[in-house]
Amino acid sequence: MQLGSMQPVTVFGDIYLAGQPAPSDLALLKAHGIQTIISLRLAKEIPWDEAVAVDQAGMKFVHAPFQRPEQLKPEVFDKVIKVLRDKRRGPTVFHCGSANRVGAIWYAYRVLDGKLSPEEARKEAQAVGLRTPAYLEKAQEYVEAVQKKEVETTSSPGGADQE
Repeated sequence: MQLGSMQPVTVFGDIYLAGQPAPSDLALLKAHGIQTIISLRLAKEIPWDEAVAVDQAGMKFVHAPFQRPEQLKPEVFDKVIKVLRDKRRGPTVFHCGSANRVGAIWYAYRVLDGKLSPEEARKEAQAVGLRTPAYLEKAQEYVEAVQKKEVETTSSPGGADQE
């Protein structure tokens, strides 16, 4: 899909997985019905204040930055997935520079919430833009930790399987 100057753009329902929008794209995004913009980029990567510009355009800005694999911590996954799960967020642009980082978070979201197999989620994440193997490894570790915690919670005394 073409949406302003963002490249690439992949659409899943009301979520637009994309590369970096330009300041001139914000009015178009707002006119297109976008209500939330999630950025994974560090502020220093962008030569303009995206948070201020998004706010001035009347949209919500969510910032969960990371640039290197060691910065991709569970807190980043938690923050973004919480927003993606929130139906009140409205149509959302979820971006980094090239959708590489987006693909890592998308992998985790699709396995955990979309119930895709890890293989299906990997293929989808790569189609979205994921290229860095270390990001995929971090996403796989996150998914395994969440799934393990869910199993422990439901099987422990007083857990969800107890009456």
